[in-house]
Amino acid sequence: MTEESKKRRLFYRGQQVRDAAQRDYAGDYFAFLRGCDLHLTIRSLSEGNLERVHELTQRTNQMNFSGNRYTRDQLRQFLANEEFDTYVLDCEDRFGSYGTIGFCIVHRPEVRMTDLMFSCRIQAKRVEHAFLLHIINKYREMKPCDFAVNYRRTNKNAGPGKVFEDLGFQQAGESNGMAQLVFSRQLPIPDDGLVVIEDFAHPLLSGV
Repeated sequence: MTEESKKRRLFYRGQQVRDAAQRDYAGDYFAFLRGCDLHLTIRSLSEGNLERVHELTQRTNQMNFSGNRYTRDQLRQFLANEEFDTYVLDCEDRFGSYGTIGFCIVHRPEVRMTDLMFSCRIQAKRVEHAFLLHIINKYREMKPCDFAVNYRRTNKNAGPGKVFEDLGFQQAGESNGMAQLVFSRQLPIPDDGLVVIEDFAHPLLSGV
């Protein structure tokens, strides 16, 4: 059991406070989210967070967009392979911490997101929207490029998977049940200002 697993009861209590605050809020939902002061911190995969990421890959179903589940040894292979950029996401708001809630892998030569998964704790908080747009912009700043995503649609992740449609991704193909989605380099990258992001992972100094 990871330290984060031991704190799960605290996360649920924090969610109860959020739910109560939302019920008492008189404005619309986006205004409520803006008042939550959502803050996302992004770091690379490391030995220090690998155990929690392994747990996340094994437990996540509803918001696992690739369907992949990695062993610890497989995760360490990503650590040793410079072609893959890894992103580990922690989130908090004015009600407290959500803990480590997301993991992403980008194959740098293709500019392709091969894996993206989130804990259901942040579902419907627009965190997935903010993270995707941030990552797209991060690679686009290095050079104009389309951004590709692998998405294996299932009955469980179909609802959360609408994030790709929301942002303007188009399907470019499908192979063995894996859809190939593309965010065109011609599309603008909006920012609704709901989530503040600090990114300490992969500065991409050498380009993509």
